[in-house]
Amino acid sequence: MCGLPDAYDKTGNAILITDASWKVVYINEGFSTLLGYENDDLLGHTPTSVIVPHFSEDRIIELRETLVNGVEVKIDELIKSKCGKKSGVL
Repeated sequence: MCGLPDAYDKTGNAILITDASWKVVYINEGFSTLLGYENDDLLGHTPTSVIVPHFSEDRIIELRETLVNGVEVKIDELIKSKCGKKSGVL
């Protein structure tokens, strides 16, 4: 994605960026390394549909509203890697 700092791909942390309609437009190398997903797995999809498919629609709406209001979100939640392993924090 043009214009993003190189640091996004240099970090070992998993980073993804969505557009205003909540579709993934970017994942960094750390995301691929830690969770096994590649661009084709996520681009154009909602992150919740892929890494936390068990989230209820109400929970997703609440999460989106929090983010839109500029509030940081930290959730202790198991997320699903591409191979199906559940681990980590969202």
